[in-house]
Amino acid sequence: MTHRRMLLTCLLVALCRPLGARAQEFPVLTGAYLGQEEPGITATLFAPGLLIRPLGLSFTPDGKELYYASWRGDPRVRIMVMKVVDGRWTESETPLFSGTYEDWDLNLSPDGRRLYFSSKRPVGGEGEQRPDADIWYVERDASGAWGEPQRLGSPVNTDGDEVHPTVTSDGTIYFFSGSEGGMGSADIYRSRFVNGRYTTPENLGAPINTEVAEMDPFVAPDESYLVFHSRAEGGYGENDLYISFRSSDGSWGEPVNMGPEINGEGNDYCGRFSIDGRFFFFSSTKNGVRGIYWIDAKVLEDVRRGRM
Repeated sequence: MTHRRMLLTCLLVALCRPLGARAQEFPVLTGAYLGQEEPGITATLFAPGLLIRPLGLSFTPDGKELYYASWRGDPRVRIMVMKVVDGRWTESETPLFSGTYEDWDLNLSPDGRRLYFSSKRPVGGEGEQRPDADIWYVERDASGAWGEPQRLGSPVNTDGDEVHPTVTSDGTIYFFSGSEGGMGSADIYRSRFVNGRYTTPENLGAPINTEVAEMDPFVAPDESYLVFHSRAEGGYGENDLYISFRSSDGSWGEPVNMGPEINGEGNDYCGRFSIDGRFFFFSSTKNGVRGIYWIDAKVLEDVRRGRM
């Protein structure tokens, strides 16, 4: 190939790139829940092709920001965000506080001021990541920007794994841990927020925790219900989602399987209700397709009445 032909070839490639890029442009997304068609009583994949290998999600109370964990690249898992800017949703991007160390299992506080997540980042913020996972959070400043990540500290964090934090309106935090002395390989714990400090975590005990693993808790802002997944016998698959309702005396009711519309033969986990209570989101491997699914919460009315 002559030098002149090489130049012509390079020019043609350069001219063609914008056309290819335009064909792959991120679609215009407007409206609530990324403008997706709302599901019925059959679980459907949420925002197919728009999220990057997602694991769990959390919307801000105004519905204009979506945070999720993404299994991608190095680090192995990081936090991603999509926002409404000038009336349309942006593409996924990594917020400034994530992307260097493994961050996942996130949940926003009910007021949207804090984002809690699990991480293996070092305590000092520099160097090699830790072998165990701790609970961290970022908090919004007066301008609405996220501050630097803060480790929750003791007595919640230990030398073991503390994973999947979720908080109530009064700051009570729920999470799961495989620390020694539990009832099974992983149990759900609760720590109250009293006088600006977290109390020593308490194992929820029976009937929530059993000899098998109970993980991925999601608590209602008013602590009226608790969603989690378990490998308990009698389910529909490997991991099933369960819900327990809190009684007036503060005790937790017998967990109820959330039914075949949600649970399948594979793994179903990371369940949570939308802020408005209209939809239920969960991670799943339904029909061999891994992703986040959603379903109209009306399908759970029988579960709410304890009929499942």
